[in-house]
Amino acid sequence: ITLQRACNWARKSKGGCLFCAIASQFGQDFHCAVQSDGFVDEMLELLINNPEIQFVDIWDDTFNISEAWALRMCGYLERINRKVGREIVYSCFLRPKGLTKKLTRKLGTTNVKVAFMGADALTEDLSKRLRRGCTVSEINQSIQLLKEGKVLPRLSVQLFSPESTINDV
Repeated sequence: ITLQRACNWARKSKGGCLFCAIASQFGQDFHCAVQSDGFVDEMLELLINNPEIQFVDIWDDTFNISEAWALRMCGYLERINRKVGREIVYSCFLRPKGLTKKLTRKLGTTNVKVAFMGADALTEDLSKRLRRGCTVSEINQSIQLLKEGKVLPRLSVQLFSPESTINDV
């Protein structure tokens, strides 16, 4: 199951950008541009009615832009595990910038086993040219924090962009 609350631009784009539209090909198990925690009851019902489901991927681009939201999400996921009567294993997508010890500890206790980290660039020079994202040292710090929280990091990087050169790649 892939769930997505959508990015913070969802309101402006009236329900999500091309990223959301492309990902919606996953069908009825894909939730796009959810602006609140309302999907939790639907997910709980789906898990109760489908005991074969063991893994849930939270593909929320804002998962750790707002630590308060992410901690609240973790609380919901913990309650879902209790109510469904079995242990669901979670994975999530997050941005390396802003990741904290508190959040990584909570991810670990919530049964988030893998975090896909989105990084815009893996060189300082390209990061500066992009004028967004985070530095290589921030990526490394986030990988270390995930390790301490017993969450396996998976780095997701766009190798080619209009700003990149062959040397960046």
